[in-house]
Amino acid sequence: MKRIMVQQKRVFIRDVFKEFMIAYTEALSCARDSMTMTVTVKNDNHYITFEEFGKHFKLCIFTNGNVVLRMKEHNEDEYEYYFFEFVSDVKKQHEFVEHLRHGLARKVMNVALQTDFSYKLFMECTWCEYEFEKAYEDALLDLSWNGKLVHGS
Repeated sequence: MKRIMVQQKRVFIRDVFKEFMIAYTEALSCARDSMTMTVTVKNDNHYITFEEFGKHFKLCIFTNGNVVLRMKEHNEDEYEYYFFEFVSDVKKQHEFVEHLRHGLARKVMNVALQTDFSYKLFMECTWCEYEFEKAYEDALLDLSWNGKLVHGS
């Protein structure tokens, strides 16, 4: 039974990592700034890290199956968000991978590569809203509101 669980986690981790890498390649063409990306695999933990002066973005896919985002900007507190806490229910694992495939992974990479808005704007939105997707929507709204204000004057 334990061997089956270990294999199940490995498949899940592989699928999650794959979805993030696909989203990364899709988001590359829209990237605004240059950032250094590092992929580290250590004891089946997968880390996707983006760094630029004063900005640190780390996506952690842990051996235990948890998927966590850690972000830090020099003027902001660290933001940590758990996308998924591993459960043995294969259906829930599959639902999470599908959620990644249908947009969440691309949103994460858009934040990392600053394709839709600046890293700073997103970090400011995490003060108001802890949930990643809600903070992402708030940043888009803030950007469009500011854009309308500038164009309307």
